[in-house]
Amino acid sequence: MGRPGIESRFVTGLLLLKHTYGLSDEGVCERWVYDPYFQHFTGFEFFQHEFPHEQSDLSHWRKRLCDKLELLLAESLRVAHEARAADARS
Repeated sequence: MGRPGIESRFVTGLLLLKHTYGLSDEGVCERWVYDPYFQHFTGFEFFQHEFPHEQSDLSHWRKRLCDKLELLLAESLRVAHEARAADARS
């Protein structure tokens, strides 16, 4: 009966972009608003002019994921490397 949840793809994508580009929570949210590649990476088909959620939602998700966030990042990089979408340096 509360507010709708946030899609996992959206939050996971934001956290990966945040880590990849060395951004703060505020920085990744701000860049998401004007970068169509960030929006597409997080699952949006059409350009959005406003951030669709509260910025504090990232910290709530990070607390829920705890140590699993590093495993998620490592697995994502492994799959990207196997698919040759990223080089070893990445």
